[in-house]
Amino acid sequence: MGTMEEVERLRAAIRKHRDYRGDDRCYQDDAELYAVLPEGDTRPTSDTAVTIENCAKYIIYRQQGREYVSPQREIERLRARVKALEDQLYDGHS
Repeated sequence: MGTMEEVERLRAAIRKHRDYRGDDRCYQDDAELYAVLPEGDTRPTSDTAVTIENCAKYIIYRQQGREYVSPQREIERLRARVKALEDQLYDGHS
């Protein structure tokens, strides 16, 4: 596949994802979009009830004009912060 064909394939997938509306839109549609990446959809699987709960929280945050941070992203942020603090602590004792 040539470069332009690849660009068009990716653009089509992005547009299709973007154009979903209302009931047509579901978190599962992300899998179809991510499937066009060379590595495919690498998101961890999760329990449907947990996913729906997180979706509800996301909607509430968006309606309130607040940014929603998923539990996984918060864990990643906290791990990075702990590592930075550990690096500072251990660098100070070298």
